[in-house]
Amino acid sequence: MIKVIPQRIVTTLCLLPLQIRISPVAANLHLTPTNLRAMASFDSIPSVEIDPQGTYKYILIKLYEKNVTNEDGSEKFKYLVRGNARGEFHGDIYDAFVATLPKTLDTECVGGGRIKHNPDEKKILVYGYSQGFGKADHSISKQVLAEKYTGYTIDWSDEGY
Repeated sequence: MIKVIPQRIVTTLCLLPLQIRISPVAANLHLTPTNLRAMASFDSIPSVEIDPQGTYKYILIKLYEKNVTNEDGSEKFKYLVRGNARGEFHGDIYDAFVATLPKTLDTECVGGGRIKHNPDEKKILVYGYSQGFGKADHSISKQVLAEKYTGYTIDWSDEGY
């Protein structure tokens, strides 16, 4: 939606679950998904982005806000789960995600595995490991997934690849 106000252009961009308000907008600004994500803040990055169904590789990421600490002096971070069937390797998923981040954020891939997502039965199984990043702490991945997939049965196992 674009609202024209005298001497200014104000644009509201809606991205689920993110809304960014930009004012003024340069006439030649190309609003691509990569550019929009680069404008994103730490709190606006979704904790979970996985394919809607199937079995595929996933990674557990620690997202840090550079030069920001909690009240106790510890680094401010949150865990993210990213998974899809497009990446041949866990590193492909990580590289694609990192390429979209603004320079104010930093990441660490703390492991990976596989996800079996069955939306018809409302079940997610987290298991296995990544040869490149090692095994993620699947109990943390389960907690992160449970925030988005309420009403699902989410299990994890250290077995399998």
